[in-house]
Amino acid sequence: LTTGYDYSVNSTTNMGTASWTFTNTVTTLLTGSATAGQFNFAGDLTISAGTTTLSNNTGFISSGTSFSLNGTSVLVAAGLTKVGGVTNFPASFSTYSIASGTTVRYNMAGNQVVSAGAGIVYGSLQLTNNTKTVSGTPLIVTGTLTLNTVTADLSGVDVTLGGSITAAAGVCTLTNDQTFTLDGNNVNQTIGAGATYNFNNLIIAQSNTPTASRTKTIATSITVDGDFTTSNTGGSNTLLNIIDLQAFTVLDASPSGTFRHGSNVQLNVSGATASEFQTTLNNFTTILFDDTYLNASRVRFNNA
Repeated sequence: LTTGYDYSVNSTTNMGTASWTFTNTVTTLLTGSATAGQFNFAGDLTISAGTTTLSNNTGFISSGTSFSLNGTSVLVAAGLTKVGGVTNFPASFSTYSIASGTTVRYNMAGNQVVSAGAGIVYGSLQLTNNTKTVSGTPLIVTGTLTLNTVTADLSGVDVTLGGSITAAAGVCTLTNDQTFTLDGNNVNQTIGAGATYNFNNLIIAQSNTPTASRTKTIATSITVDGDFTTSNTGGSNTLLNIIDLQAFTVLDASPSGTFRHGSNVQLNVSGATASEFQTTLNNFTTILFDDTYLNASRVRFNNA
């Protein structure tokens, strides 16, 4: 069944065993309802186009079928399914298929929990308003992670990002106390300005073979409490992983961890003052540079 109609629910609505396809659909809890509303699916659910919004405490619940987000469609998770912080991201499906061109947006005007793990791989992920935490590990995003007036508390989970981090508006903070990996497939990536970043272990990698050297830009000073690691297992001495730090620094309130600069990786620093790069190195207790012949790690002072 294919529908673009909006739906309202009082408590629980059984959608039957049919396979449903939604386009530009808004689900809403009826006015006056005291509890969260659920749409129960015994068949597959596909969101094929447009924007589908789960608002006013509504949720999609499955008895073990498949959920698909296709094309360039957008899923907006705007509320909670029940008291206690469980998100209304579609729950209990046996498989999740989320296309790389899609977007999932958590934008409730309150604290909210982002679903991760269990085979959930986001295309682009947008976090808006208040504090967003994560349930399940790892959190995998193949596209852009967008922050908008939000405290993104990604503690307790490993994060892998295939795109860039963008701070769209307002005061934004991103915190991760595990391992955060930037590893885009043949793309440039950016840790964007306009947010405060607190990492534990940060890995900036290039594990797939690129068609040209790729640049990973750090557009603001960041905090790394553990290890800072760069690598380029998919590249070569002509297909570099370029870390563009320029005049910014990698900070730690108390020096610790390892600064590990891998082979076929070039770190660009401004060199405008002697203290910039030294400030970064001083934040680590161990400094390791790859010195393999022809493939050695590089530091470029280009006074940008």
